Amino acid sequence: MLPHFHVPDSVWTEAAALQHRLREKSQHECASVVDLVVSITATRHNLVVLHADRDFDVVAKLTGQPVRCIDAR
Repeated sequence: MLPHFHVPDSVWTEAAALQHRLREKSQHECASVVDLVVSITATRHNLVVLHADRDFDVVAKLTGQPVRCIDAR
């Protein structure tokens, strides 16, 4: 069974702020709201995001968040 991690109450405010930061870098079309919620929640719990979605790499370049691509392609 996988562990459950609480989504912070401030996630929507933080997602809007992160989207704004991405827009300032002309990267605002890359990450969906779900991507932002996952990134913020992972950051709050000191987790590495394992992904097969390059949008997380774009977010990580901005935030410094640890990510790892697991796409075998």
